[in-house]
Amino acid sequence: MSRIVLIVSVVVFLFSFPLIGCRSNQTDSKVEETISELAQKEEELKSIGVPSFITQEQAKMEKEETNAPIPELQLTREMLAKETKPQEALPREFKTQAEQLIRPEVKPLSESMPELVKPQVVEKKNVREVKEVSNYPTKSYTKVYFSYRNGYNYVSKDKPCKITTVLFASKDVWYADYNVYAVPLGKAKVYKKYLIEKYLVGIGRNISIVEGRSQLTVYWTGINIAKKPLPKGNYIIVSSVHLKNSKKQVIGKVIKVLGTEKPLVVVLK
Repeated sequence: MSRIVLIVSVVVFLFSFPLIGCRSNQTDSKVEETISELAQKEEELKSIGVPSFITQEQAKMEKEETNAPIPELQLTREMLAKETKPQEALPREFKTQAEQLIRPEVKPLSESMPELVKPQVVEKKNVREVKEVSNYPTKSYTKVYFSYRNGYNYVSKDKPCKITTVLFASKDVWYADYNVYAVPLGKAKVYKKYLIEKYLVGIGRNISIVEGRSQLTVYWTGINIAKKPLPKGNYIIVSSVHLKNSKKQVIGKVIKVLGTEKPLVVVLK
């Protein structure tokens, strides 16, 4: 049995050996063909070569880049040389002529054409000095209320009167300063001249405006804010309110005299 197997394996080897040799021969022939083709292409390229015009242009460009000077740079150097070169002094007469050509003399119009220039006449006018007027809010107004205390019809140290000023302010009014004066009746016609500290009987500063209204109430017993008694007699009550904006700057003033058609007289005893 072993002999038969050995004989079969020998026969198989003998038949397969020629096939392996054929395959190796075929592979070697393909490699040789590829090498021969590459060599043939290389020879063809060598025979064709690079076109002459390309070689000439390349050589020309390399020569220009390395050796040829730049024209703009030469021009710039020449210009710099001219600027730095000292100028020769010109005679005075040539300088004068050149200056006249460059800057010709211009005479005033009054000398060249005097008939066109007339003297300016300034007319003097009577200038009336206008005093600066504050921009008073027109919609703001005040009402002044007065009452004797305990039904008495006069004011004394023991019997004060009640003075209330109500301000109805416009939208641009945020605060109000109140000044309440008691001006002698004899000065009623020119009462504005006497709105001074001597007759000031009540004050209020930076009173806020709430829903368009503000008020101040003063109880007067016959003395001013300096606690000095005023002379006995008849008085009129004047309320002066300074109107202020949101920055507490005064933007207007409202003055109201106690009384509707004519001033109400307050008796001081």
